[in-house]
This record gives sequence, structure tokens and C-alpha cells, in this order.
Amino acid sequence: MRSSILYRDTYSSDLENFDIDELLENDRLLESYGKCLEYKGPCTSQGREFRKLMPEAIRTNCLKCTLKQREMVRKAAKALNVKLPKIWNELVKQEDPKGEFKQKFEDFLQRSD
Repeated sequence: MRSSILYRDTYSSDLENFDIDELLENDRLLESYGKCLEYKGPCTSQGREFRKLMPEAIRTNCLKCTLKQREMVRKAAKALNVKLPKIWNELVKQEDPKGEFKQKFEDFLQRSD
């Protein structure tokens, strides 16, 4: 029997080489990715992968994320919340309309694991 802690499924490795810092330093690019996440704009291949990851990441605190993906989710969520709060609030409302996961996800964002 496999331990779910040691052998859990993870998200696509396509995001492993994505330079999240480059994205976060470019406000226009960040806004484009934000619109992709909201299904209100076109997506790059990385944007589509990130869009697949975010809903479950919000609900499960990134349970299936690799360490690098957790870092990317944290950085992206914090940047969207600060730089593009309207997009961030819409995304959160879209993925967690009842606010069931809000506190746990906020706690996840503050951790560094």
C-alpha cells in the first residue's frame, strides 16, 4: 500500500522551468496572466497549466504541488492580491464563492514549506 504522503500525485512538471519572478516584475504580463486565470483573456501554455492548478491549490493548499510550484503559487497569489486586487478578488470568488477555503489558503500563503 502506497503512502499518500510519500507518493502523492503532483501537477504537471511543465511549470517547473517557468520564471515566476519575470512574470511578477512585468505588470502588463501579470495582468494578462490574471485575465487568463479568470477565463477573460487568452492564455499561454504556462497560463493554461497555472489555471488548472490554481482552483485545486486554493481548495487544498496546494496539496499536489511540488515545492517549486508551492513557491510559485504563493508568489503569484501575493502579487495578484497586491498589484491587481480586483482580478485576485474575482479569481478567489470564482474558485471559492462561499469563502470556505479562504483562511486555510491565507495560512498556506504565509508558510514557507
